[in-house]
Amino acid sequence: VSTQSTGRSLVESQERLVKLQCQLLDRRDAEISAVQSTAQKEIKSFADVLQKNCNVALAPKRVQRALEIASEDRSNNLVMYGLRESPDETTEKLTETVKDVVGDRGWGLGPDDLSGCQRLGSYQEGRNRPVILRVASGRLRDVILQRKSELRTCRAYGAVYIAPDRSPKEREERRRLVAELKERRAADPGKTFVIRSGKVVERVNE
Repeated sequence: VSTQSTGRSLVESQERLVKLQCQLLDRRDAEISAVQSTAQKEIKSFADVLQKNCNVALAPKRVQRALEIASEDRSNNLVMYGLRESPDETTEKLTETVKDVVGDRGWGLGPDDLSGCQRLGSYQEGRNRPVILRVASGRLRDVILQRKSELRTCRAYGAVYIAPDRSPKEREERRRLVAELKERRAADPGKTFVIRSGKVVERVNE
């Protein structure tokens, strides 16, 4: 009887211990969620206060630019890859170069249709950082994307490639589509496949 009683006590103790551990885990998860929620609210509040009450000229440049980028719509943005970069490049020089790439090719861009551009990331010798640029309308963005292949025949900018400014999720989906495109081209080289409307499809000559 004593052995049975001891066994029951041991089982009951283990059950209490497991229950207590579960309660502690639940409490920890609740505390973590509360901290995350509070942190997100504080960050948003800080950004709102900084935008509303701080003089833009007094705000640190990186914070100021981060707030600007966070509030921008990506729909009129483009990213330019392969544009040669020099150590002494200034914003003014970069802007003039970008205008030379996209503004002087009969694509319909006027002098005021480029509203801003900047390099992405930190400067590294021997590496050309991507350039993000913003045009005045979706129509102009589409014109540039439709005619970007014309740059291949340009002696000065033949290595430049222009793409939409995609979100991380969109970039991941694009990589998946490109991988699928390569697989289908390799599996059936006699056919022409393209990416269209978010799918890999066969191009049929009409």
